[in-house]
Amino acid sequence: MFVYEYGPHDNRPSNNVASVDVTLTNMSNLTVTCIVRFYAFTDTPGAQTPTIYGSQIITLSPFGNGASTYLIKNMPTATAFFGVKISANNNEAELLRRVITFNNAVNQPVGSLTIPLISSMPKYAYIVNSGDDTLLVLDQVTKQQVGGLIQLPLNSMPVDVALPYFSIYAFTANSNSLNDSLILTDTRQLGLLPIGKESIAIDTDEPYAIRVFALNNNSPNSYVTVFDITTNTQRPGSPITVGDNAVALQFVPATERLYVANKDDGTISVIDTITNTVITTIPLLPGVPNASAPVHLAASSNGKYVYVAAQGLPGEIQVINGYTNTLLTPIPLLGIPSSAGLIPYRIALSPDDAVLYVASSNSSDLVSLNVNSPAKPALYRNVTMTGGPPEALAVTPDGSEVYIVNNWSSGSTVSILDRSTNSLLPVPVPTGFQPKSISFSNFIW
Repeated sequence: MFVYEYGPHDNRPSNNVASVDVTLTNMSNLTVTCIVRFYAFTDTPGAQTPTIYGSQIITLSPFGNGASTYLIKNMPTATAFFGVKISANNNEAELLRRVITFNNAVNQPVGSLTIPLISSMPKYAYIVNSGDDTLLVLDQVTKQQVGGLIQLPLNSMPVDVALPYFSIYAFTANSNSLNDSLILTDTRQLGLLPIGKESIAIDTDEPYAIRVFALNNNSPNSYVTVFDITTNTQRPGSPITVGDNAVALQFVPATERLYVANKDDGTISVIDTITNTVITTIPLLPGVPNASAPVHLAASSNGKYVYVAAQGLPGEIQVINGYTNTLLTPIPLLGIPSSAGLIPYRIALSPDDAVLYVASSNSSDLVSLNVNSPAKPALYRNVTMTGGPPEALAVTPDGSEVYIVNNWSSGSTVSILDRSTNSLLPVPVPTGFQPKSISFSNFIW
């Protein structure tokens, strides 16, 4: 993360700046997401907190590929002091051009300059540990633990963690508690969300984390609680009843739908999160009982494809058309070296939606599938984990690495796969006791 800032600019009457333009150009070959904030002070004596009076989220295409430049025009500056701050997720700071232009009262430019880089921000991985009720924070660059373990409520048995894109909160699902946890990530302050007993999975809407979705499993009575953190209340329609023994959920921002995997009845519940109602239930096999046993989900960024790991359907990944909510042809695992008969357990999709990583409950192999060409899914050689099947996995927001949570009798660690070489870093990183899930601080401050 990189932060650029101009100001505070002394804009008392003699300086004659009525508005500013900000031009951003992405010079890199990667997509860049920025948040631009305009802030203001008055000339009142004493300490002040800046007022944010304008904010935009901007996605810039790679250079020369359409929308690689964006112009914010005529942003007013009607206070004594003003400034602009840009936070960007580009890993190549010098490749984002950012120019501020000053305009007078008749919108004529009276000067311009480059908004300087003031800091780079580290990226973190958050790993929830069920055995000791803690949350571990890792620096993604140094691969070192940051501070001490964050202590969650004792005996809460956290099993999942979520961090939305533009938020400073982390959320954990506490499977042995009446409450889930909310952690303010910059101060590590702990709060509790009253969102139901025995929460085993958690997700948030994107990009701001206004709503939190918690999956409460009290089989056969599974339900989803939708909690509004701005009002500290449940949303109308919540809780939402889903299928038997629901074990996983996936929110899709592009379609405002929430997908829930119901393991014991072999179905996927599809929830419209605008109305908080189940709009359809998709069986993965015909007939009752349904032994497909879906246990994990992943979705493409545009919502077109939802991938399902189903333990009762070994040797393949189920695919749902997220626009029509109908089943497509499964992606076979058969024919990939040493993967015949794999029972899919956990899946993770790369940020460009091109590669699906699959961990299995009956193998130590990590398989990568080319989901852009599902008829020929083999992409890279399988990577074999030492000790046993992974517990969880996730691809970093920049797509460079895969973090693989290992919860074996020989030790609790995170293995890190370098995607550029398709090889594991030499030494796994120790975690707390019994790590269960991982998420990344891909938010922008």
